[in-house]
Amino acid sequence: PVVRAAYDRIYGVSTGSPSGVEVAPDGSYYLSQFDYQECVDDDAATDCGPDAPDTWCTEAAPVRCGEEGYGQLAHLVIPDDGPVRWQIIAEFPGREITSMALGRNGDLVLGIYGSGQDPRARIVYFDPRTRRQIPLRDVRYPVVDVANDPTDGSWYAAEFLVDSNPRMLSFYRFAADGRVIDLPDAWVVPRNSSHIHMKLGPDGRMYRLIAARGETTLDALDLH
Repeated sequence: PVVRAAYDRIYGVSTGSPSGVEVAPDGSYYLSQFDYQECVDDDAATDCGPDAPDTWCTEAAPVRCGEEGYGQLAHLVIPDDGPVRWQIIAEFPGREITSMALGRNGDLVLGIYGSGQDPRARIVYFDPRTRRQIPLRDVRYPVVDVANDPTDGSWYAAEFLVDSNPRMLSFYRFAADGRVIDLPDAWVVPRNSSHIHMKLGPDGRMYRLIAARGETTLDALDLH
């Protein structure tokens, strides 16, 4: 049977493709490629961008337009009573947020990409509380997935080598403090691929779901 559920439309995206939503420890949300659809180009409208860290936007007041969704990371709160409110906590002009993951301490790692930018792609650590950004690694291709290991706070990132034939993936690991950690051969050998998802399993291994040429494979990899 089909169960029809009531829902509230929280926001609208008019450009860009949302690449992630993460739930913070306090129950709020982080949304990538955020763009409020009803924004206006008016200097008198509410500006809740990175330069106004104490200001929140709601649907009740005119909201000033930002970067049209590209490279915008939003922090969104849905209270039990009262209007939904949000802030744009980071902007990456000229780039898209291609992936993101939440860490055990409420921090984030983002993959950002801009075809005409230098560097073209970058893996970035972001602390929403201090809004501090730390580049972890410059790469050439889009970072299509990021995963966190909550046992030690380390991060895994997958770069999609879009110009390769066949298309392949390259993997990176970073310690909680941002240091690059070498991966064993089972991790770094590229795979003919088109899509990937990485999730930490309850058995302490990383599960890597890869789609390639009509086939989907699931790797269960030991963490190192």
